[in-house]
Amino acid sequence: MSLQIYPEYPLDELEQLLINGVKVPYGEFLVYKDIVDALSDSPHDWYVWYSMKLPFHDNSMIKRVKADAELDFIIVSKFGIIVMEVKGGNISVDQGRFCYKDGKRKKWLNQNPFEQVKGYKYTLMNKVFPSFKHIAFCEAVSFPTTMIPIENTIYDSKLIYSEYTKRNKYKNIEKFLMHIYDYSKHKLESIHPIRFSNLTPGEIETIVNTFNPVVSDTNVFQSRDSLAWLKERNLDILYSLSENPRLMIEGAPGTGKTTMAMAYAEMQVGRKGIYLCWNLLLCGYNAQRFKELKVNIDCMTFTQFVIENLPNVNESDLYYLEPSKFAAYIRETIDYLQDSGKLPNYDFMIIDEAQDLFDRNLHLMMHKLCGDHNGMKQGNIMLLYDLDQSFSLFGRDVTDYAYFLKEYFTHFKLHKVRRSAQKTQIRKIAEHIQSHPEDWDDVTTHHEYDEIELRSFDTRDELKYAMEEIIKNINDPSSSLMAEDVIVLVQSKVWQRKNNVADLILEMGMEELTIENLSLKPNKLQYTTAVKFKGLERKHVILIVDKPNKLTPYEWYIGCTRAIENLCIWQLHTYEEHDGNGEDAYKRRKA
Repeated sequence: MSLQIYPEYPLDELEQLLINGVKVPYGEFLVYKDIVDALSDSPHDWYVWYSMKLPFHDNSMIKRVKADAELDFIIVSKFGIIVMEVKGGNISVDQGRFCYKDGKRKKWLNQNPFEQVKGYKYTLMNKVFPSFKHIAFCEAVSFPTTMIPIENTIYDSKLIYSEYTKRNKYKNIEKFLMHIYDYSKHKLESIHPIRFSNLTPGEIETIVNTFNPVVSDTNVFQSRDSLAWLKERNLDILYSLSENPRLMIEGAPGTGKTTMAMAYAEMQVGRKGIYLCWNLLLCGYNAQRFKELKVNIDCMTFTQFVIENLPNVNESDLYYLEPSKFAAYIRETIDYLQDSGKLPNYDFMIIDEAQDLFDRNLHLMMHKLCGDHNGMKQGNIMLLYDLDQSFSLFGRDVTDYAYFLKEYFTHFKLHKVRRSAQKTQIRKIAEHIQSHPEDWDDVTTHHEYDEIELRSFDTRDELKYAMEEIIKNINDPSSSLMAEDVIVLVQSKVWQRKNNVADLILEMGMEELTIENLSLKPNKLQYTTAVKFKGLERKHVILIVDKPNKLTPYEWYIGCTRAIENLCIWQLHTYEEHDGNGEDAYKRRKA
């Protein structure tokens, strides 16, 4: 088995090391050394954090109010979590207060170490890992240089690790830590109907990624590190979650909203949830990710919710409905489930790309499906949205819906774009297109975007040659480009017309991205529309467009922001539309 200690310092250097300009206290050095000596050869896996600074503190269980917390040691194994506070010097108790001798003078400790460590323990319990209800959170106090017993009825001496206890009670610090686990669990289990469980490997991974995240890939959709994405601000966000179980997270494409949902879902141990969104491909993709993470959650689109629960409604009945009419279907479905006694009550909800749902009776869905059917007051909900992506054929403005929902939620805004970190121009060009569509009648005039491939095509053969080059590169054994890295997003206006561009895509053997082949690694270049691909991403995006109008800038914006590393915008200046002779080909394409 192994010991992982963060940060890891060589013992021969630690005693003289300066951390944040301060020399490591000798008492903390002794405990660090004891941990390394004893746990390195342990039969169990141990994870230890030294001098962990948290930007908040739980003050609900202590008298001394603090704004933040600095934990000397956090010690984790499968048996639970131990917080240890260390006080150096020859510690003693006088008149119920802790003191130490500085030469001949007696000095009082500024803080009671037992009260300190209790506050730190509750900070982890209530603000960092509030869903770990079945896990033992334990506290311990170390006086590593104290060689006399500290016996006082005010303090629990069984929580003390000192030079005295090491010599007379515990062979090493591992024996003491195992005692802390057993003693703390027994004390509660003997008088309370609680039974503690060991931490699962997944829960331990959650703890490690929360305290010590590592991000090495700009693709934040990789499920292996969903909590690691929180690298800079994870504890602040988890704090917000613990303060208010209903959280709205607003962020532009690439800020990691969906990845935040994965991190939140991983915290919901032992709970049943529901994930809701509008986009079928996004729903299917995230359903696979939740399954890999072993999250107990139902995933469905708003359309699926209606079709699966309201009798005599078909998918075709819901096509192209105005939001207000779709909202009526949602209300009818909720009423039907409630009247028939089948209305589910979920422990938590995740609403993704909520800007597509605000005006489709999202409020009612959240209120009725969780929190004992009182979700807006009692439910646990994470809602993620981006108003800039509220694209619709109906020219909707959902700003007011988002504003009034904030009455029930804590609002958190993500500013840092992480998806397009290698090409900052991707974000800039998307915003330019959205704010000034009139500038984009000819994409090739925008030389300021030299990292974006901007091309125009006048003939079918020119477009065919460009696509052949991409396909050839994918099929080249010496090329690192894979089909799974590229997506062709066709503007809906182009795709829905009867034209030779759409036929060319099929003629070249490209594969449409569907819910059925979403999980497979494609061997062929795939295509879909930008709107259908909303919420998803690929390393390389080829966006095929024509001239913009008042609606298409939203679709361009969505298409551009799907790119992680490289973006190509291919604009069609002229392309032939079929006459009646091409109707059969068009019907085949639509089928």
